[in-house]
Amino acid sequence: MIVGSICILTICYGIAGGVRLWKRQSKYDAFLLFLFCGFIAGYFIPGIGNAWPTVENIYSFLYERVAKYMFENVLNIKLEAFR
Repeated sequence: MIVGSICILTICYGIAGGVRLWKRQSKYDAFLLFLFCGFIAGYFIPGIGNAWPTVENIYSFLYERVAKYMFENVLNIKLEAFR
């Protein structure tokens, strides 16, 4: 229930703030606010937000391969955790 409330509030804030900025001729700022609030709301949509990448997933994707290469080829250490 709290997650749904945060999602709705983020969408409402994004629309209200974006329209206010758009009327002030700050179209670039309005676009960034729409994008930012849409990104935040996307994480709080029940069900869909769980499929989005997290910091841990991105870290594992980027650095696990580098760490494996460093241990096996540079330091000549064989680790079972990377297999």
